[in-house]
Amino acid sequence: MKKILIAVASMALVAGCGGGGADEMLGKLRSHKDKICACKDKACVENAEKEMMEWLMKNAEKYKDVKPTKAQDEAADKIQDEMEKCKDKLEGGGEAAPQ
Repeated sequence: MKKILIAVASMALVAGCGGGGADEMLGKLRSHKDKICACKDKACVENAEKEMMEWLMKNAEKYKDVKPTKAQDEAADKIQDEMEKCKDKLEGGGEAAPQ
């Protein structure tokens, strides 16, 4: 399920970044990464991902017509990579990303 959530978040970010929505979406993604990186168990990660999915679904229409810049796309990719490192560490697969 976590891969699905990341894919949905990526699609929402790509659909929703550009213009005035960029700061809000990137901020939300950073906040989500911080929550994930603060988690100490899988239940916490699942709860954080559920919250993010609910936010994405609630706000999808708001961002659907906005296009990202290359810099925004790269920033989102970096945040997602850091979040994945935190999840991997929690699962015993590597080092956590800096917060």
